[in-house]
Amino acid sequence: MLLAGMLWGACNGTWNEVTQALLDSAKESVSLGLTMLGILSFWCGIMEIGSRAGLVRWLTGCMAPVLDFLFPELERDHPAREPIAVNIIANMLKVYKILPIIRQFFFPILSTKLVIGNCQNVFANV
Repeated sequence: MLLAGMLWGACNGTWNEVTQALLDSAKESVSLGLTMLGILSFWCGIMEIGSRAGLVRWLTGCMAPVLDFLFPELERDHPAREPIAVNIIANMLKVYKILPIIRQFFFPILSTKLVIGNCQNVFANV
């Protein structure tokens, strides 16, 4: 697509406009990347503070009835309860931008093979 745009600009004599549009797009992409880096760094720090302060464990305790209903064979002290609870809470709050951070933060827990009843954990391939 980029090549087609450059070819079209060369054929129509609008090469300067095509070049300017390419430079503007590159500038905007760098700006967006830096903005997203700042947001992700902020939420990663919030997740770390919340985990160290016990907020994640408290929220998991508050979500216990929901988790017991959704995952009846999952034990109360199972390490997968915290990432599941945080993911559900993030979905309820519509905070979709921090979901990759949640996955990265809890990846060591979710990457292990967990067997619940007759089903393998769906998070094993995350």
